[in-house]
This record gives sequence, structure tokens and C-alpha cells, in this order.
Amino acid sequence: MQQVTAEPASVRTEVPATTADYRLDISNHLAKGILDVLDAAITYGGTTDLRQSIMTVVYNHDTESFEIRWDIAK
Repeated sequence: MQQVTAEPASVRTEVPATTADYRLDISNHLAKGILDVLDAAITYGGTTDLRQSIMTVVYNHDTESFEIRWDIAK
């Protein structure tokens, strides 16, 4: 699994998921990826306003992976 990357207004990671993978493995990796992104996006002081954020999970057929992304709404 790739490392979560953080930018000033966004956090993203990719979770590989091919048709050869088991459904349970994919769901576990997705859950971990979502938790990693949220952990990186939410500050320890609790100052992150989740009402102004957008989280998306999109499957990319070219790379056979899910992209999990958290952005501040514009």
C-alpha cells in the first residue's frame, strides 16, 4: 500500500484492487486507507471543520486501484 501524501488542502492515497484479490482483502485495505486519510486530514487539536471537507473514493480502471482523497471544499 502506498504512503498517504498530504498537501495544504488535500490528502490522498491509492489502494490496489484487482479482480484477482479477495473481496474481504479489498474491503479491509479500503477501510485502512480511509482511516489513514482521515487520520492525516484531521488535526490533533480538533480544529478541522469536517463540514467544509469532501471525501471521495474513485476506482481507476487503468491503475486497478481505488484513489481515496480528502479535500477542503471550495
